[in-house]
Amino acid sequence: MQTETVSERETEPSRSVPALARVPVCVIAGAVALLLLLTSGRYGFFGDELYFRAAGRNLDSGLADQPPLVPLVARAMEFVFGDWVPGSRLPVIALVMLGVFITAQIAREFGGGRRAQVLAAGVYAVSPFFLYGAGHTLSTQSFDSFSWTLVSWLLVRWVRTREDRMLLFAGLATAVGLQGKAMLVVFWIGIGASVLLLGPRVMLIRKQLWFGALVAVLLAVPWVLWQIQHDWPQIEMTQVVSKEIEASGGSRETFLPVAFTWVAGPLGAILFSLGALALLFAPTLKPYRFYGLATIGIVAAFWYSNGRPFYFAGLFAVCWAAAAVVIEQRAPKARYVPWVAAPIYTFAGILMLWGLPSGPPIWPLSHYKDQPVSPANMQLEEFGWPQMVDAVERAWKQIPESERATTTVLAGHYWQAGALDEYGPERGLPPVHSPHRGYWYFGAPPESATTALVIGYSPEDAENMFGEVEAVTLVDNGHRINNGTQGQAVYICREPKQTWEQLWQATRPLV
Repeated sequence: MQTETVSERETEPSRSVPALARVPVCVIAGAVALLLLLTSGRYGFFGDELYFRAAGRNLDSGLADQPPLVPLVARAMEFVFGDWVPGSRLPVIALVMLGVFITAQIAREFGGGRRAQVLAAGVYAVSPFFLYGAGHTLSTQSFDSFSWTLVSWLLVRWVRTREDRMLLFAGLATAVGLQGKAMLVVFWIGIGASVLLLGPRVMLIRKQLWFGALVAVLLAVPWVLWQIQHDWPQIEMTQVVSKEIEASGGSRETFLPVAFTWVAGPLGAILFSLGALALLFAPTLKPYRFYGLATIGIVAAFWYSNGRPFYFAGLFAVCWAAAAVVIEQRAPKARYVPWVAAPIYTFAGILMLWGLPSGPPIWPLSHYKDQPVSPANMQLEEFGWPQMVDAVERAWKQIPESERATTTVLAGHYWQAGALDEYGPERGLPPVHSPHRGYWYFGAPPESATTALVIGYSPEDAENMFGEVEAVTLVDNGHRINNGTQGQAVYICREPKQTWEQLWQATRPLV
């Protein structure tokens, strides 16, 4: 009883915070948004974006690999902007810009002044993940990392003020965030366990927190019921991701090096580590020790499960803010901090632009000519989708008019299916089908289809499905840019060996 009293006294709320450094933070956020906007249409849609746009047109089929928020956003952007790539990416650009502000606000909640706020906002601005990952393409991780950051700010603010409406807002933000990605559950498990261990335990008995949690659960019910009815494909998706990471050379040994180099960036990695330690041990941040413990636990969980290195990017903002505050408080001569920080941040920005295998799309297409395929260089998968559909169209024109009514299109990869869904109708192609990932749930081809235009399969796989297989053309993006689709064959296949229903049922959709 006495221990609890002491713990609560140690986290007594304070309502005094430094002024917000509006001008420099606005400059940083504006510069990031301008860079992202100017480079957003440099190439084309990323493969996942094409899938989200297709999923937005097939919401009635259910979504196996994520909740509906991102496909809904993709559909809304398509309604407003059509196929204009920068328009489809405006929401994630806005999220990154807001992330800069929220990171500065978290530093402010920790007691950080102008320097700390600028330092925290600055490291967010030069993070590779937010500039050419979450801020460049429409993705579930764009919304997930922002949701973690927003909820974290609300929790930090509650610890300082004890305004219970912050807990309600955190619950409502979680309700929306869970519609983008279920990963927020991991965040709350880590936070809840850490609060139980270190306090402030009173957080867990506030009615507003549980009211917000109830809203989150109710909004998630339709998606959860769909998952239950379909044997939880989301769980299988987790296993698929782990296998993909292993296939691309990833492992527990590479998890942190990749996270610190290509996700946080070198500067972000240093400040993330410093911030996590500060949250655990700095006397001025003692009320927030639970977040430091949760950070270690969540990172360890993703490491152990062989998750993707960017899964814990939503923890960056709080750790960066904590590091910035400690630097401001402990710098022997605070007036020298800007002079030391400026060259470090400039170097980090230059390294982000030119020193990593993937970066903002600032290079001409010739820069990528003849480069080897690399899973680390995701920019390569923004090229060549219209040209791939052109190849399928060439094959389509070789099919006799009398046979076209019974012809379908079959894609072996969900990115390819998304591209055919995006660009195929204007070329007069039949609807595309794919047994890969979430596309499996959009349905099999009609049984009347006895001919198929097939892409994304090996000759052996095509011959296992059809009695007659003919390779008629190759995909060529015209720039000698090597990616997952360049050089693939397009087949005209006839005489299917099974009914489409049998083929679909025999195919594991998330492999």
